[in-house]
Amino acid sequence: MKQGALSQKEFNRKVKYAFESLEMLDVLTKDIDRINDITIDSSKVKYESDLQCWMRIMVRTIIDSMDALIYRLRELSRDLIKLRGIEEKLPPKPKKTNLRYIFKVFAVALDSAFEIKEDDMRLNDYSDAREIRRRITHPKKLKNLNISADKEYVKFADTYVWFSDCFKQLIAQSKSIK
Repeated sequence: MKQGALSQKEFNRKVKYAFESLEMLDVLTKDIDRINDITIDSSKVKYESDLQCWMRIMVRTIIDSMDALIYRLRELSRDLIKLRGIEEKLPPKPKKTNLRYIFKVFAVALDSAFEIKEDDMRLNDYSDAREIRRRITHPKKLKNLNISADKEYVKFADTYVWFSDCFKQLIAQSKSIK
């Protein structure tokens, strides 16, 4: 075995870690669904301030969930690439690491054909979602705490569904963990 390479036992542990990430995604999605049920059912929310509170909780939960999964992707990718000795197959690193690049690296690590297309407009929605989260977490003005239910909130929910689907497709298309 190459020096620094992971053993088969360690590789199997990493694969288990990937599947655990899918389970984690399911748990977090259920949390988001519960929050969504509250915000959509107007009988459960009496005041606009309550609705705003729940939407802010939802925004933070979604971004935190995506960040947790991205962290796991990075960690697992690094180890699997090292184990498989395929550093040369990595795509060139962009000046600023982005979601598309992270998914590319993980696809290489798992020998997956999955790719987020460069012109996928949902990448912009992902960036917008992060900006909304930044705005409500570090508000400069009182109005920065407000989330529009018809545009921003819906975009957030759609972005999470897209992100979850990407993550699941990436795992499903892997040739190395079947």
